[in-house]
Amino acid sequence: DGEAGKMTLFDESRRQRGLMVYIVQFRTLLYKQLLVSGRNWKGTVGQVVAPIIVVLMLLLYQFAANTVLLTKTVTPSSESLGGIPKCTPHPGSSSICFLISQK
Repeated sequence: DGEAGKMTLFDESRRQRGLMVYIVQFRTLLYKQLLVSGRNWKGTVGQVVAPIIVVLMLLLYQFAANTVLLTKTVTPSSESLGGIPKCTPHPGSSSICFLISQK
């Protein structure tokens, strides 16, 4: 029973040591990334500003589309088209009629 407790304590200290190594590596890499970002500040600003510009352009496009789509269209007055004229075949031809207006 005593050895099982020692193994648990050993495993726990090993796990804590692994967690500390992970935290130190994370902080070191974060610091390195901040240094690189600071050195290349124009690229960093571009990476931050470019998506904002794209979103603003899409919002403006959506606003323009909504403005066009929400405008009321004037409906013209309707006109009577009349009926279909009676089919009278041409003299001397078969009884086939075409509904084509020849103006």
